[in-house]
Amino acid sequence: MIYSAPAGSSFAPAVGSVAEREATPAIYVGAPASSNPPPMDFGVGFIGEKSEFQPMSVPAIEQFNWKLPETSRDYIRLEQKVLANKSTAEESARYKAMKRDRNSVVFADRYITDYAEIQRVQFLSIKIAELQKYLRPINIG
Repeated sequence: MIYSAPAGSSFAPAVGSVAEREATPAIYVGAPASSNPPPMDFGVGFIGEKSEFQPMSVPAIEQFNWKLPETSRDYIRLEQKVLANKSTAEESARYKAMKRDRNSVVFADRYITDYAEIQRVQFLSIKIAELQKYLRPINIG
């Protein structure tokens, strides 16, 4: 992280201090070489290139109440329109958001159910192993 850049057109070696921590990269704090303002073309990147930083837009995540019948009806209506290629861009975006939310709910429920079943089977296998210690072999013959 750069706190200050060398000022002026001369890039004299800056005197700085380094503070290092366990999991963080080194932090360099440099002192300006002169009191002149930095050049106008001072930027990040290679010589002759300028970088332009633009904010990234992240769509809002909507959580739907799948217990309501209206939500299910709306999802089915949008799904039919999207599959028939008769939906607008807004309807397609809403359908994708609803599908993403629905899948997350369904897979979360399945994960919890599967985890509970795995725990139950592990508990039963431990108990069966304990019982087998005390059982005598039966001679068939």
